[in-house]
Amino acid sequence: MLYPEKESGRFEGFGGSFLCADRFLRAQEFPLGGTDGSARQRLRRNCPAEPGVYGMVDADDRLIYVGKSKCLRDRLSSYLSVGADPKARHIITQATRLLWEPAPHEFAALLRELELIRRWCPRFNVRGRPGRIRRGYIALGGDPAPRAYVTERPSRRDRLLVGPLRPTRVLRQRVRMVNDSFQLRDCPDRTPMFFGDQQELFPGEPVPRCLRRAFGTCLGPCARGCTRRQYAARVRAARDFLTSGHTEVLDALERAMRLAAARKDYEHAAALRDRWQGLGELHEQLERLKTVRRDYSFVYPLPSYSGRQSWHLVHRGQVMAVVDAPRNRRTARDAMAAMARVFAAAPGQGAAADPDDPDMIHLVSMWFRAHTSELGRTLGVTQARQACLAAGAAPVA
Repeated sequence: MLYPEKESGRFEGFGGSFLCADRFLRAQEFPLGGTDGSARQRLRRNCPAEPGVYGMVDADDRLIYVGKSKCLRDRLSSYLSVGADPKARHIITQATRLLWEPAPHEFAALLRELELIRRWCPRFNVRGRPGRIRRGYIALGGDPAPRAYVTERPSRRDRLLVGPLRPTRVLRQRVRMVNDSFQLRDCPDRTPMFFGDQQELFPGEPVPRCLRRAFGTCLGPCARGCTRRQYAARVRAARDFLTSGHTEVLDALERAMRLAAARKDYEHAAALRDRWQGLGELHEQLERLKTVRRDYSFVYPLPSYSGRQSWHLVHRGQVMAVVDAPRNRRTARDAMAAMARVFAAAPGQGAAADPDDPDMIHLVSMWFRAHTSELGRTLGVTQARQACLAAGAAPVA
């Protein structure tokens, strides 16, 4: 685990970091007082125009907010400006002092911010807090008639798990659209199923448990509305959409939407449009996740807090370790050993056992989407190992 447990009690400094385990990072403090104009002038004289993280401490010596910026001077000055947004004004009025800690690179500031939020849980921070952001997965499960649903507790009985994702209300709405579009049930697992090809000891005509069968958004496996084979075909189609990126369902929804609009059935067209947009956004989200988990395993060289260079070991979209770049036999040996742990060949071995951190995956994904040229600076695992060998490291068995 990269991040330490939550700190409690009086705030006396940010503390150490996994980004530079061998160094003590000292933050500079700035007491608030006087008019906003005078405080802003004093702040601009003392605060560096560098990337980094900052914090706000209240009168009870509690850290109430943590942020990051690619220019600390401009960001902190904005809190004291006349045109500050209401949220910023509210936070700054609760603070009695500011502190900041420069970072050698904007990406390091992003990682440090997430680390500090998880350590201190400031009350004005929402994103990144251990108790607020949970790991969620899209699952296909619930025999004999599987359905798509969002779960925070994956089961081995599930036929498919996609994630990690943030289990938000929007994600749950989009997964319900998956069930509607592929005509899968969304009723509780305890609901009895009666398939059309199922032999019954006491024949009768079961009644649908909801209106989705009548609306055409469910095959009705609870009321002999389909055979097992027909329902299984819809489950396979949903699985292909969630895992393989098949977009036939989006094309079908778009055609149906346009036909409804041509018939001037605008209410139905609007409902189809909402489902089409929701599934399209889910498709893009899953494609980004798939790309990151598949392709984002590399070494990312960046400036370090020591003034030299560090290697960020990124495995399946997560920064798993930060080590000194190899410059002599000792650092090359340490880097080689760290890569052996992180990029273990077999799943579940060493550091390569994914901790499934949706915040970290989102951070890494967004960084490289916004800075695509940075991917050209990364090193493949083989290339990084060759650099370690050239610096004097012995091969790892």
